[in-house]
Amino acid sequence: MSIFGLFDKKKRQPQVQVKFKIQELLFDPVTGQVGSNEYDNLEQWAAQHIYKPAISIGKTREKPYEVFLCYNSRERLAVLAIAKKLSDRGMALWIDQEGILGGETNDEAIKQAVIESAAAAVFVGPAGLGRYQRYEVRALIDATMSNKIRVIPVLLPGCDALPESEIFLRQHQYVKFSTLDDLDALDKLVKAVRAAM
Repeated sequence: MSIFGLFDKKKRQPQVQVKFKIQELLFDPVTGQVGSNEYDNLEQWAAQHIYKPAISIGKTREKPYEVFLCYNSRERLAVLAIAKKLSDRGMALWIDQEGILGGETNDEAIKQAVIESAAAAVFVGPAGLGRYQRYEVRALIDATMSNKIRVIPVLLPGCDALPESEIFLRQHQYVKFSTLDDLDALDKLVKAVRAAM
């Protein structure tokens, strides 16, 4: 589904829930304002900030994906914004909405993607880990036992620490985004992923 599938097709207006989520992402804690004057509408913002995969996503090497993106679906828009920035830097990504093909089971696709990825970015935001995301983390635990995969916890804006209960994730150094435009955090994430190659 493309980002434009999030719009009401008759009126081309953003659905209220999606608009609210994006306004949360554009909240500037310094000024206390919501939204951005740079963008006139949601489609314009999405075109600039949301990841759209290239036709050829994988690279020709032992591990075709540089990074597996593991996230709570409630944090999808924030993760897609970071995914776009990673893609713009030429990184080969695996993300569920593009990586799971019709007729494929989620379990099968995720296990295969973990094996084919050099690193995994586990995004944790204010919503915490999602139910299905916990399954992906279990797959990553298994992969660290049998394959070399670097696990990188990534704290999204609004999340200051990994949950105490996430013992496996707490063993790994995390990257923290203070905003979605945090270039220092993006550089650290890219460096951590590339170190796994």
